[in-house]
Amino acid sequence: MYKTLTIIGTRPEAIKTAILHKLLLENEKFDPVLLSTGQHKTLLTQALNDFDISEFHQLGDDIPDISVAGKCSIIIGRLDNYISTRKPDLIIVQGDTLSAFCASLVAYLNKIPLAHIESGLRTGDKWRPFPEEMFRQFNDLSADILFAPTESARQNLIEEGYRQEIIYNTGNTAIDALERASSLTTNPDYNPGEKLLAIVDSINAQNRIPCVLTIHRRETQGPYFREILEKLKDYANDCRLSYIFPVHPAPWIREQLKEFQSPYIEKLPSVSYLQFVWLMNNSKLVFSDSGGIQEEGPHLAIPVIVLRKETERPEAISEGNNFFISQTTPALIRKLLSQQVNKSTLYGDGEASMKILSHLESFLDQRNIKD
Repeated sequence: MYKTLTIIGTRPEAIKTAILHKLLLENEKFDPVLLSTGQHKTLLTQALNDFDISEFHQLGDDIPDISVAGKCSIIIGRLDNYISTRKPDLIIVQGDTLSAFCASLVAYLNKIPLAHIESGLRTGDKWRPFPEEMFRQFNDLSADILFAPTESARQNLIEEGYRQEIIYNTGNTAIDALERASSLTTNPDYNPGEKLLAIVDSINAQNRIPCVLTIHRRETQGPYFREILEKLKDYANDCRLSYIFPVHPAPWIREQLKEFQSPYIEKLPSVSYLQFVWLMNNSKLVFSDSGGIQEEGPHLAIPVIVLRKETERPEAISEGNNFFISQTTPALIRKLLSQQVNKSTLYGDGEASMKILSHLESFLDQRNIKD
């Protein structure tokens, strides 16, 4: 059996690896372990519960709220100790998080083959998003097999000199998770909780437009955060928007929100993944600086206003599903609300995890033959 180690640390990583991990568990060729670094311990556990995954390894206590470099040193040390005991045949990482970067570095230093899911995303600016842009480039550089979510991501890798035979355009595993979550949360029997039901019902009763808002990226801090909030107030007044804002637990967000009040922004504690998908399906627009939501919105036929100055997912901007906030006006919002939006398949067909499983099996079989 092939011993695989999927290393995750945040809620998005948990969501985007959950279905693949379950497929690995079902395959008799694999002996998989799912390992949490402790980066976002509570949110990650909550996300895995939504996929009925309760068995996973914890690397240690929560990572303290210290510098990125400090967190990096803790995770690398813990991972190196764990890997020396587990001795995996393959390490799997997803995306561009601190946990994925640390796992890629430890895999390289221990000469363990690495698979990178969601490879090839680029903004071209190493500071935006910070530090994710540099993390994902290192993850790609360290990897032995690359799973690009789109053709443009695959082309990025080819243009950078990566060998075509190790690159596979599989679609994004986020869409696999979204398909499952949507089928559950659009079922009439699904109950997101009385509070969320009451909020959405109240917005609709006031003849206002329910929208989802998320903010969490480091580069959004400071004056730019306040600039975004002021624009959101203008849209609320001009277009009768009301925002449902599950607040990320990052301390800086809570601190800056103390100075901002609006009757049209309903602030909530973080919600579960299933609750969030339900919210998106019951909203007309999404305002977000998230990467994954830029894929999820188009797949659900919901326009996304991107609260950033650049994106590593330009396809949805080009196709007219998503829009930068700098290009957004009340007139555009009214147009988006009045027209039919078509579901996009830019980011996959819901079978990315199955495709990745097949490629991983072939990759390890070939290595086994050579060895």
